[in-house]
Amino acid sequence: MKKISLSSLLIFALSLTILSACGGGSSSTTQPSGPTKAVINIATTGTLGSGTMIGGITVTGVLPAGVTVKATPDPQNRLVLVTDSGVVIASGVTGANASAPCSSYNATDRKVTIHLVDPDGFGTGKFVAVNCDIASGTTPTAGGFSITDFKPKDLGGADISGLTPGFTVDIH
Repeated sequence: MKKISLSSLLIFALSLTILSACGGGSSSTTQPSGPTKAVINIATTGTLGSGTMIGGITVTGVLPAGVTVKATPDPQNRLVLVTDSGVVIASGVTGANASAPCSSYNATDRKVTIHLVDPDGFGTGKFVAVNCDIASGTTPTAGGFSITDFKPKDLGGADISGLTPGFTVDIH
């Protein structure tokens, strides 16, 4: 049987201590905890009258705490925040000429007001997506979002009755 000396044991213990401190390294970047983005898909439901097309809609999305959208102060009125490009996107049933040229964000009330117009008109269904940012450490639920101030107009600018808003929220 081979004898192990005290000095051999000390060298072995020291080697283990040094190697365990190496740990294989770790990345200096940290992964965000929880979701970082939410997309609100807003739609109309109901029946349009014969020959009636939607020419524009004003609607407000109310965001839960910790959810924001990118916006920049309006050059004409610095108190108004205008949503940045890519935040409010005409989609779904809207046509190629649809746009949301003057959508705004009220950070205090956490409200995004969307003014969508389509000179060609569109029917019912999903018409807009709103891209939101979620603050680190926040975990919103779809139930924390809501829609208010829904005002659909026909191509002539008259109010349309019988339509209601609906929405889904994709959180990722």
